[in-house]
Amino acid sequence: MAHMVALRCANSGLYGFTRRPSDPPACRARTSLAGDKTPGLTAVRKRWRWKEAEIILEGSAPVPDDNFLLSPKELVSRRMRQEKKRHKSAVFWFTGLSGSGKSTIAHGVEKGLFDREIDAVVFDGDAIRTGLCGDLGFSPTDRLENIRRIAEVSRLFAHNNIICLCALISPLREHRQLARRIIGDNYHEIYVSCPVAECERRDVKGFYKLAREGKIQGYTGVSAPYDVPLHPALTIDTARQTAGESIESVLSYVLGIIKC
Repeated sequence: MAHMVALRCANSGLYGFTRRPSDPPACRARTSLAGDKTPGLTAVRKRWRWKEAEIILEGSAPVPDDNFLLSPKELVSRRMRQEKKRHKSAVFWFTGLSGSGKSTIAHGVEKGLFDREIDAVVFDGDAIRTGLCGDLGFSPTDRLENIRRIAEVSRLFAHNNIICLCALISPLREHRQLARRIIGDNYHEIYVSCPVAECERRDVKGFYKLAREGKIQGYTGVSAPYDVPLHPALTIDTARQTAGESIESVLSYVLGIIKC
């Protein structure tokens, strides 16, 4: 069976393509292009005279540039990572009121994936604000920038085939639309639904009490709005489901998305 082989000029980075059925996978050979009579060889671009070329089987890892003359290229592609790990990556964006259970579910799903030897990372809104977004406040501009940073980081992680579990209130629809635009098709929105009264009853961090006392201004669900998602990929009602049931529901959904 004939394979498509890429020829790259070692000095100029020039690429061409030809078929060499006899070449084994991941072969690397040098050939003089000045006298090359291989049919079907087509130059994509030319910077200066060809001297040597490396023959690389399409689909194999690129060969590093020994002389540091070419633009850096990644040597491990997303597809290579998927084939090695036997799963795809995605970004699962948990949105909901404070106290709804976003972080609890995200960490539970992370453990379920870990037990299956699947790499995943949780981006918790509170934890992110102590480091990456430690310089941001809660103004509309800062809230949007907080979302942008997390979405950009998640996009990079997903490109490297790591599952991202982002647990953030992201109260406004425009926040989630921004994340979706940045992440693209890998974005999956999970709405963790829970009435304000139940979230306030739980009040794990004591923030609702402070907000009711007027000591915290602009607190989502008390003195700031929350836009309920219109078309989330998945909705989990933590007022009706236990933490364990919620985790199992989300884990099942995640596994269905990332399977190869």
